[in-house]
Amino acid sequence: MQRDGAHRGFSIDLMNSVTEELGWQVTYHTADSFGSMLEAVETGAVDAAIANISVTAEHERRMDFSQPIFDSAIQVLTPSGTDGGPSLIAALFTRDIGIAVASALAPLFGGGMLMSLFERKSQPYFDRPLKDASFPTSW
Repeated sequence: MQRDGAHRGFSIDLMNSVTEELGWQVTYHTADSFGSMLEAVETGAVDAAIANISVTAEHERRMDFSQPIFDSAIQVLTPSGTDGGPSLIAALFTRDIGIAVASALAPLFGGGMLMSLFERKSQPYFDRPLKDASFPTSW
């Protein structure tokens, strides 16, 4: 980015450090897009480009890259050997989700049963047989 007529930011600071250590002069040119920046490097209009450029197979075929300066650790995982992956139902009804739902419902049901037991004599609403009181007291 430009602020007060000068280029600023992490990438600029990094490039300034590298060129200072190597004893090189650097002049910055602002590009309108990543495509125009990469094209400028390919055509030799500029010697290098610095930004958060994704290192893709297509980009690698066209030019050389330094080591990455930022690793986001974002990954996409898909099951190997399947066309569409697991169904929505299979993804929603896993063992871990079942345990989480049961862990949330158990205290609700147990609390409802305790409330029914303690309030049975005070509130006519709770004066029902256990099989009839289980759902309304938990609700």
